[in-house]
Amino acid sequence: MNNRTRIFKRMSLTGILIGSLQASLAMAIDSPSYVNAEIESPTKISWYWDWVNGATQYEITHNGNYVGLTPNPWFVLENPPAGEHTLSVKSVDQNGRYSSASVGTINSAQSDERETSETSVVATASESSAGPIDPASYD
Repeated sequence: MNNRTRIFKRMSLTGILIGSLQASLAMAIDSPSYVNAEIESPTKISWYWDWVNGATQYEITHNGNYVGLTPNPWFVLENPPAGEHTLSVKSVDQNGRYSSASVGTINSAQSDERETSETSVVATASESSAGPIDPASYD
């Protein structure tokens, strides 16, 4: 094999790798938009965001702590402590590719009606192949 053939083969391989990288970047899943929250009661905050085309799940992080995955574009935080709450949501497609995070923040006031200061997470989604978020696994 001469030098000209080697250079051509390297250039071809490099072109294939770059083309593959460009294709996978073009296929990246969109981030959720409009992450919003409503204080439903002193013991319940409902979060919701726009559904993302191609998303099979959404990864949820609350105040920097991983919560879990849910197949639906909403989630309920029960018995949240008073203060600021930040929810980060990423879309996940069927190939396991993640979007960048979208973030929403809300501030809940202290309430005397609360019986506990523990935070728990409850998925309001119905059962699916992705499974519900397990509140017992969230600290």
